Amino acid sequence: IFGDIVAVKILPKNAARGLYRDTCALSDRRISRLRDERKARLASMADMVASESDTAASGSNGSRGSEGSERRIPDIFGMVVAILARNEDRRFTGTLNAEPPMSLRKYTLYLQSLKHPMMWFKPLNNALPFMAVPLSGVPAAMRHCKHKSLCTVRMGAWLTCDPVPAASFIKDLGKRGSIDVETTLILEENAVCYDPFTPNVLKCLPRVPWHIPDRELQCRTDLRPDCIFTIDPPTARDLDDAVSCTLLPNGNALVGVHIADVSFFVRPQSALDKQARLRATTTYMVQKAIPMLPPMLCEDLCSLNPGVDRLAFSVMWEMDSETASVRSTWFGRTIINSACKLAYDDAQSVIDGNHLGSDIACFEH
Repeated sequence: IFGDIVAVKILPKNAARGLYRDTCALSDRRISRLRDERKARLASMADMVASESDTAASGSNGSRGSEGSERRIPDIFGMVVAILARNEDRRFTGTLNAEPPMSLRKYTLYLQSLKHPMMWFKPLNNALPFMAVPLSGVPAAMRHCKHKSLCTVRMGAWLTCDPVPAASFIKDLGKRGSIDVETTLILEENAVCYDPFTPNVLKCLPRVPWHIPDRELQCRTDLRPDCIFTIDPPTARDLDDAVSCTLLPNGNALVGVHIADVSFFVRPQSALDKQARLRATTTYMVQKAIPMLPPMLCEDLCSLNPGVDRLAFSVMWEMDSETASVRSTWFGRTIINSACKLAYDDAQSVIDGNHLGSDIACFEH
């Protein structure tokens, strides 16, 4: 299942050739069985769809040979030999059905062995199997809903003797079509954590009002006198990087890139660190953003807003003004004070030789 960490054994070409052919043959037999089942279902329908049955069957058979002839054994072929770490949060979205799917009805002993009533979860991703969800965990409103609502389940154990895995109900996402449901569906399908930050995470935040500690003022390089500025979309609120460019007496240019020093606020193995690791990044949707860090950090203390002192990690290059070759490089923790917040159009206007508009707030250094 997606997210598992596995060990793979790379096979020699001779062994890979035989295993690959066996795998393809097994896949062909499955496709053929599904095609025959579909053909039988079509044939059992009314006479008016008989012609459709013949057309569909002939079209499928014609494409089968071409698929097989175009197959080529991969240059590197391997097999999974062990699962090193399972993805513990195997959440999937789909719909619930009261009746088991046709493919499961032949497993009569399995269906009879179920000790509790079940509903059957069909994932939106066709690469995933059906799942058995205990009826007791499903809200009453979804058990007999005429319009199938989307829901999220967490996959559980998949015993070797069971044709499908077990799963537990998590939440009802609602009926498809609205922007909120479709947005939630995208987030769920891509395992994006959009839950509110828990109290344990919020406890890791510094007390407000917050000021740069004296020890940081003493051990960091002070770049507050330098002209440093940010360039972002006009609606951006998390300004996490800034740039600078200074002409040196020797004619070279000192170019700097300054990144907000988030590591000062996010301590290793803290609840905040684990939550940020889970989210990995800020996710931008059309109408909203799902932040990686609480707003206090990503929009304030770790945002390089103009006119305020901020902690940063900087890299400075001394570059030849004519050839742009790098003469020297410096890395270090710094304190900066951004002079202004530029949008892309503002920066391009300056590059084109124009002055900044009067509506842009600039802080003198």
